[in-house]
Amino acid sequence: MRFLYPGFFHLLVALFISASLITIDSLGLIEARHALHSLLTPIERLAGALRNIQKTQDHLAELSADSPSPQSSFAFGELTRENALLRQLLGLSFSVPYTPLPANVIESSIQLGENYLVIDKGAMDGCAPDQTVVCGKYFIGRIDEAGLNSSRVELLGANTLRVAVYLPRSGFQGVLRPRPNGGLEIYYLPPRAAIQEGDLVYTSGLGGKFPRGLLAGVVSRAESIPGELFLDCLLTPSPHLHATTVVAVLLPPSPPIPPTPPTTEEREIEEKVLREDEYEQPVGEEREEITVEEPAPPTTEEDEIETTPPTEQPMEPGEEER
Repeated sequence: MRFLYPGFFHLLVALFISASLITIDSLGLIEARHALHSLLTPIERLAGALRNIQKTQDHLAELSADSPSPQSSFAFGELTRENALLRQLLGLSFSVPYTPLPANVIESSIQLGENYLVIDKGAMDGCAPDQTVVCGKYFIGRIDEAGLNSSRVELLGANTLRVAVYLPRSGFQGVLRPRPNGGLEIYYLPPRAAIQEGDLVYTSGLGGKFPRGLLAGVVSRAESIPGELFLDCLLTPSPHLHATTVVAVLLPPSPPIPPTPPTTEEREIEEKVLREDEYEQPVGEEREEITVEEPAPPTTEEDEIETTPPTEQPMEPGEEER
């Protein structure tokens, strides 16, 4: 029970007690004063009890207002989980510089042989068929169809999805594919392969369709069946495969744009600039042309003079050589 005016009730009791005591003191009735005191003591205790009840009710109301509702607790848990998935995605490293594009799941279908999601990102955001889709650090599928503003994601377990994987602890490689009766299996493993339950399975990158090093799941069973050519190996995928609300599309790097060849006018301007750089001169002055005169070829007579050796003249008798 909630008392709307506890302060007013306490005021009335206090006024009544004060007026009674003043009246008894003025009349000199001591015995009546003691009797009235005995009568009012339980009333005072009742008033104190009512005051404590009111304080307790107010405190409970404050606590109920501060405590989160079940709906808000669920929303907070979802935001915390999505935040953890995005942090895992930011910590991934790829051999090719992929760009993660976060996307929200707007539709989901879990059926035998047809597992898919629909996200709110499409061709306008850079999505295209066969692009990789991850949830946190887990590989979960690829884009099957890309619309303008939404895309259909084919998940692990779909009939048409095959993924090349490897197991780093044992060093073996295989192909991840759906089983006819449901579930996922790693095919093409030799029957005596040292595969154990709990081994991590990653994408190998063979074929170039998916990046290498994405976690595909964990081995849940590995048995060698007599007469079978390959090991019976089952895989448990991401725990958020069918329960996630946020994923990321790995956008590959854009191919470099080839340079456009220069036009005829641009080539003429470039050649003119190169010529001006070779012959720099002040503006407004004409360029002086320097001509080098080449010697004229010798004539026939000059050739004979140059080629004819000089003749020695005989000395006259009586002359001594000096």
